[in-house]
Amino acid sequence: MSALTAHAQTITFSGQACTGSADTYVSSPFDIQGFRFTNSKSSFGFVTPCSGNPVYAGATTLFNVYIGATTTLTSIAGAPFSISSISLAPLFTNTPSPQNIIFTGMLNAGGTVTQTFSVPGSSGAPTLTNFAFSSEFTNLSSLQFGQNDPYYQFTNLDLNVTTTPEPGTLALLGTGLVGLVPMVRRRRV
Repeated sequence: MSALTAHAQTITFSGQACTGSADTYVSSPFDIQGFRFTNSKSSFGFVTPCSGNPVYAGATTLFNVYIGATTTLTSIAGAPFSISSISLAPLFTNTPSPQNIIFTGMLNAGGTVTQTFSVPGSSGAPTLTNFAFSSEFTNLSSLQFGQNDPYYQFTNLDLNVTTTPEPGTLALLGTGLVGLVPMVRRRRV
């Protein structure tokens, strides 16, 4: 007997928030809320624009600092997960044309799923747009997305982690349920 449970959460990077016009550098791998973000090209992996920076998109975001690098998202515990949405924005002000971002989910049982989002350009400060993943982005072992030119930034990842309780927890649950049987029988009589 194994009971699976799902824990919904949103990763916002609020712990990386900064003020002023600079950026804050975030090393790779970067662990947050039970998930790990890894930059394929360097341990000097990600940047967060501070709230006074002209490229600040209205919320704390990350961007991969290397064109052509891949960002990989995994569960630290190795548990399968699903993703339902993400917010994306161009990195720079006045980015005239949209850019396509390809997301590839590695399925826990083998195989892949892909989805492309077109991030609109901006005629001023970058603006976040929320994108919904298809229902195929479930039971993932990892999610990968590359850094394009021009750069883009991301935040608000809506995730569900599927976990199986430890065997000891299941045994304790079973013992408790067995203990309830005599009480239920007494109430029927």
